[in-house]
Order: sequence, then structure tokens, then C-alpha cells
Amino acid sequence: MGLQCYADPRFEADDLIGTLADYWSGRGHPGCVVTSDKDLAQLLRNGDRIWDFATDRWFGVADIPDWLGVEAHQVPDRLAITGDREANTAGIPDNRSKGVAALLVHLGGIASVYAPRDDAFRVTERGGG
Repeated sequence: MGLQCYADPRFEADDLIGTLADYWSGRGHPGCVVTSDKDLAQLLRNGDRIWDFATDRWFGVADIPDWLGVEAHQVPDRLAITGDREANTAGIPDNRSKGVAALLVHLGGIASVYAPRDDAFRVTERGGG
């Protein structure tokens, strides 16, 4: 079929896919990642697509918030907090997926969750003693 095959004993398939996606995206070629693995959504840039062959659903970068609740570039932060069974990562115990997504969307990323903020959680004084 004329398809190139990439394999390496030192790197996982996800790493090779990410490297190839970045390489070709940098040269103006849109990519199509065929997977049901949601952590690969972080690779998407404008014009790229994911085809989930198991459900026959297609996702572009604009579809990721509806699918996972966060922007494509925030997928690693979301999965670091919520965990990912497919990647065998535990995440933070007793988190709430929807709350995590809302927090990441509001603050922009996991680094902002821990950064001091002037506007976050102000203590207000209540009247009456």
C-alpha cells in the first residue's frame, strides 16, 4: 500500500505518534490519529483529526472540549488529575471529573491551580458579628 511503518524498541507507540504528528504539523500537513485513546487528543492542532475506530467518531481540535471538557492542550493536565485507566495512571483520589474540567478551563492549566492568585477565593467579611 506504500505506507511507512515506524517502530522502535525504546519508545512507546504514543511517543512515535506524537513525534510524527509534530513533525508533519510543523511542515503544514494535517494529521489523522486513529485511536480510541483520549490522551492522544493533546496532539491535535488546527486541521488535525482523531478517528475513534471503535465508535466511528471523528474529533477535530474544536471538538475536544465537548468530548473531554477541556481544550486539546489541557488534556495532559486533566488526565494527571483525574487519572487514565488506559494509561494506568491513578490521578488524584476523590476528584470530580467535571469540576476538574471547569477548574482547568477557568484557570488555563494545572500550573495555575497551584499558583497564588489575587482574585481566587477571597474571604469576605459577613455582617452581624
